[in-house]
Amino acid sequence: MAMTSTDPAVHTARTSRSIREALDHPIVDIDGHVIEHVPSLLPHLRESLGAELFARYRNGEFQQLFVPPGGGTDDRRASRAPNNGWWGVPTRNTLDRATAMIPALLHERMDELGIDLSVLYPTLGFGIAGVDFDDLRHGLCAGFNDYLATAYRPYADRLRIAGVVPMHTPAEALAELDHLHTLGVRVAAFPHGVVRPIASPVRDAAACRWPGQTHWLDTFGLDSAHDYDVVWQRCIDLGIAVTFHGGLLMDSLYARSISNFVANHLGLHASMMSGLARSLLLGGVLHRFPTMRVGLLECGVGWGATMVCDLVEHWERRSLEGVTATDPAALDVARLRSLLQQYGMSSDGVEHLAAPSGPPSDERDEFRHTGAADERELVRQFADGFVFGVESDDRSVATAFASFLPYGSQLGAAFSSDMGHWDVDRLDGMVAAARRHVERGRLTADQFRAFMWTNPHRLLTANDPGFFDGTPASR
Repeated sequence: MAMTSTDPAVHTARTSRSIREALDHPIVDIDGHVIEHVPSLLPHLRESLGAELFARYRNGEFQQLFVPPGGGTDDRRASRAPNNGWWGVPTRNTLDRATAMIPALLHERMDELGIDLSVLYPTLGFGIAGVDFDDLRHGLCAGFNDYLATAYRPYADRLRIAGVVPMHTPAEALAELDHLHTLGVRVAAFPHGVVRPIASPVRDAAACRWPGQTHWLDTFGLDSAHDYDVVWQRCIDLGIAVTFHGGLLMDSLYARSISNFVANHLGLHASMMSGLARSLLLGGVLHRFPTMRVGLLECGVGWGATMVCDLVEHWERRSLEGVTATDPAALDVARLRSLLQQYGMSSDGVEHLAAPSGPPSDERDEFRHTGAADERELVRQFADGFVFGVESDDRSVATAFASFLPYGSQLGAAFSSDMGHWDVDRLDGMVAAARRHVERGRLTADQFRAFMWTNPHRLLTANDPGFFDGTPASR
């Protein structure tokens, strides 16, 4: 339903500043990006890595871990290396480029941008949580976090940093969470998974795996190699918000094209977060930590609307009650044999169709970890537990509030600016772009409030009720 013409924001000059001034609620951005100032970053990395490892890092020994292979398509054809991102940050708009690099400048422009508070993630720090070299991974995460915390601490009333947390083991995650706490960082940025070796790789095309597949993606919930509950509990204990951001681990599971970055990027973050969401929900994390909210960032919400509907359909057919319709033991063999014979078809071997099969009885309830008694409870866990980062001009934000969502649920779409990256033309136009959803009838005023304030608030205060103390959003 479109906003009525009596709303003063519609008649105000459509700048982000004026839109914010006309609202009676704050605007909070749960996912902006820093473009790191390398001269300021390097001393922190030197300290965290140590002289010898820092020298190897600076000499380019590990460059292949972070930089896409050079050359054209022919150079990547033999290895099938995907065409990763290039030209990924602003250049023509020099002011916006500088704003993402200079903390004081971004802080100075926040009123112009129409944003009360922004949570900021790294850019050069992409990939650091996925490095398969323990000392390098730990040192890079600690060094980037030290740099960002130091650079942005004077501006914490408007700018908050998300600290990167490595997740190869629960122990290393706990250590970095404790480090974030000492730095005063109140948001954790987790990778969407960890790439692990397969103990017994399949060499041929079998068992639904690619021939020669040697690794798998651990997403911390269902079927994980470790019990990560201690990590979620530490976040609660320390008052640190839980968010996941694609790119902190570089993997090519979702990127197939050797020639076309757009083909690889379309739906990329949604694919990453979809697998993670399934793992956390069906692995029971949302059930065991009902007060925790999980931010799934830069992925949009349209896929979430599809998944929550699909969950209901799967419950209807694959819950312990629903799956009885396909239990081989339920087959009336005599009647099937009679019908086959009646229509002139052989009934040889028909008794084998009723032979016991499937997983062991204690594994047949595939929703068992969720603790859900029915599909309504499953939907509630999904809708309450996840908050979805949605960019300002993403039309699919309307699906978070769509009437087709089951049981009157709404999904937690939350403003995710992605400032500092290639898909934001003008920083001062982000809030105005979001407001156009109201002006064009995609969102109501109440839904806009949920998008720009209520849902960001419930993500960031779930583990820390005082998150907004001392900020414009607290007034």
